[in-house]
Amino acid sequence: MTEKEIIDKYKYMFLDNFKFECGSGWNSLIYLTLSFLSDIDTKKLIEIFQIKEKLGGLRINLNYDKLKENLSKEEWEDIFNKIFWQLNQFEQLSYTLCENDGKSGKLRKDLDWIQTLCDDCYKLERDALNSRLVDLLCSGLLTSNDI
Repeated sequence: MTEKEIIDKYKYMFLDNFKFECGSGWNSLIYLTLSFLSDIDTKKLIEIFQIKEKLGGLRINLNYDKLKENLSKEEWEDIFNKIFWQLNQFEQLSYTLCENDGKSGKLRKDLDWIQTLCDDCYKLERDALNSRLVDLLCSGLLTSNDI
């Protein structure tokens, strides 16, 4: 599913002009997460204010205010605990999926940015990083002492 299709399907959860701040390789995981949220939030009160990559993992940040205001304390605590636990499970799963293409991946900490990537995407990112380093060395903006 594309980002647009996901946003269109769960439009009530998003502000206008919402954009994912992560690669499309996680779209299926995002879709599963929103499907779970939709099932648990039957009153359609949860708002998503951010979907992003952070430190190589998927983060989905929610605004619970309307949900909390419209539920009893017991209902709120039950739903919050379920949501928190499930979001954590989806986040952990994101560390096994390439952010770029959704293939099996692993956390890569030796790039400019900590990312979860498959072997193919990792090689492309390493090659691009090496190319940038060579360009900086050749231009004199970086010396071998800086590396």
